[in-house]
Amino acid sequence: MAATDTITPLDPPETGPPSRGRDKIDPVARMVKDRWKQGSDELLTDRRNYWTHLAFFAGEQWVWWDKNRRALQNYTGKYVPRPGGTTVPKMTVNRIGPNVISLLSRMMNSELVFEVQPSSASDDVIQGARLAESALTATHHDQVWEAARFSATFSTLLGGTAAIGFEWDGTAGDPLQWDAQTGVVVGTGEVVLEPLNITEFCIEPGVRDWRKARWWMMGLAMTPGQVKDRYRIDWTPKADITAINETLQGRLLKDSGRAASDKLALVLTMYERPNPANPKGRYVVVVNDTAIVDEAWPFPFDHLNLTIFRQQAIPSQWRGRTLLEDAIKLQVAYNEGRSNLNHHLRLAGQARMIAPFGAFDDDSVTNEPGSILFYSPDVAGSEPRYLQPPQLPRWLSQHVEDIRNEMDDIMYVHATSRGEASFDRASGQALALLAEKDDTPLSPMAQDQARGWEHLAQLTLICYEHKVVETRVARLRGPQNTPMTARWNGKSLQGQNRVNVPLEVTMPKSRAATQAFVKDLWDRKIITDPRLYARMVGLAETELEEIMDADASKAMRENARMLDGAVEVPEPFDVHPVHIAEHNRCRKSDAYAYASDEVKATIDDHIKFHERLATEEMAQQTNKAALMPGLEQVPQAHEPVGSNVPPDFEERSSQMDPAQMAQGMMGALQPQAQGQRPMDPASGSVGMQGA
Repeated sequence: MAATDTITPLDPPETGPPSRGRDKIDPVARMVKDRWKQGSDELLTDRRNYWTHLAFFAGEQWVWWDKNRRALQNYTGKYVPRPGGTTVPKMTVNRIGPNVISLLSRMMNSELVFEVQPSSASDDVIQGARLAESALTATHHDQVWEAARFSATFSTLLGGTAAIGFEWDGTAGDPLQWDAQTGVVVGTGEVVLEPLNITEFCIEPGVRDWRKARWWMMGLAMTPGQVKDRYRIDWTPKADITAINETLQGRLLKDSGRAASDKLALVLTMYERPNPANPKGRYVVVVNDTAIVDEAWPFPFDHLNLTIFRQQAIPSQWRGRTLLEDAIKLQVAYNEGRSNLNHHLRLAGQARMIAPFGAFDDDSVTNEPGSILFYSPDVAGSEPRYLQPPQLPRWLSQHVEDIRNEMDDIMYVHATSRGEASFDRASGQALALLAEKDDTPLSPMAQDQARGWEHLAQLTLICYEHKVVETRVARLRGPQNTPMTARWNGKSLQGQNRVNVPLEVTMPKSRAATQAFVKDLWDRKIITDPRLYARMVGLAETELEEIMDADASKAMRENARMLDGAVEVPEPFDVHPVHIAEHNRCRKSDAYAYASDEVKATIDDHIKFHERLATEEMAQQTNKAALMPGLEQVPQAHEPVGSNVPPDFEERSSQMDPAQMAQGMMGALQPQAQGQRPMDPASGSVGMQGA
């Protein structure tokens, strides 16, 4: 590097907002900060609970709340003072953390699915609803909505209430314009979801229903450089929330993935929807007591761009409560019980030898476990012997286990939900009933999650309809992971924004219990279709289709590509009756009914091509039989009717009972043992490598 070169620092020096004079105060910034304080005061108890629950989840369970600093503090040292002048040794056995992770995994068991319900039966409306579903599915994948869902669900479990803020980023998407002087980029735009815990947002105090609130705010911590780049201001904000990093909350922020740098600036963002007091609404961003953004309501709808999630709804309140409020008390008692047991074992749980004075040399006395304790016997000539350690009362150890079981009861996490079993054999119905005992109390939260994501999806479609004027391409996955595309714009959506999220995708489910239940139905021959069995137990349906009928699987992939506008040419080696049947199923679906004329013609011509190839094969087989009887049964590459080609799985299954069919199917799908290859679809045999 040359001597004249300089390195530009990533974060420029802090300068703060331009001076407005000693007596001039930004009235908009003051109004926003006053509202933030009002909303924060209403949520003081909820925020204190959130910090406490987060600390217990992270394993910091010997803590106390400092009312003066409004911050969480932890006890230092190995012992904790208790009333009466006694002390208790600190021992933490974290039951909260694993139980919360178990609840999260059950709530996130399935990815979100969006169903757009058409408002009428006309062709253009139904086509618009299908395009809306495609747009939502692509946005869900491209914007990683599952990550926002995980963060919101986690915050809901810890704080009882969480939120996802809905914003529109005009600089995102494909760039349309760029100002070289200001650096402002104008793009096609895209939605942004901001997951928020109870400490990062507030709404208008005093409302019962959050949907009726006139305004809401979020307060996020960012580095000064991030604030400058995001909002395109010509000055660098000053760090104004560094004190939090000196407390336990600063460490908890880092552990939970939140910003917790030594230099952070608080960014307050307020959205006020149009209302009689302010018909145009308002969008304000405040940094360092300065309003850097002050605009009118930026959305094409007149309700809040916010969705609230609750773990347990409280009647007549917009906030919720969480089951951790009760579980925390038992966790404290559990830690104290285990600490007392551990302290007792350390002091009185070691066997020591007792002996009369003079039986050993004084040099042999040590502090090691099993050392000698000398005493003066009443009877001369007593022999040395071991002193038995004191026996713990049975109720003491049982009391600790009772606390653990009560904690599992409160959090709906028992052995079955954790994947454990207290017995070797149990029917699928029994496991399903045990799992349902844990899952049913969480159904209100699952319903709240589904309705919340429906609201976010509706806001997304409304914004797309009004803001997307260019043609966008949604890239999707079709049957057997076939790539599909859908071209759309705001006008093509036809105003279809009524979204339904099935409750099954947000409802917690025990996969092991479901598989055991379906296995019972299969064993009793109530279910005999392998495809239905695979779908119910969650097996890879694509692999199952390849094993059972490769031609049907190939035909379904062709259907997906032809619906996407591609041209597929039938091959001579295709089993034409199977292909024609699968293509006709496609022609009976709504996807074909509302497809373009060009797509319909492509599928129709494809089926006619199969018919012609089938006719030619039958003629060739007839000529071979006339030339030499039996010649038509010689194995042939295109497997025409009458040839002696080994049957596939579907043909063999007609001669097998359900047990044999299930054994062959599961053997091919299960992980292969070392040195063993999977079942040969042609012969049905399983061979060894090198045989």
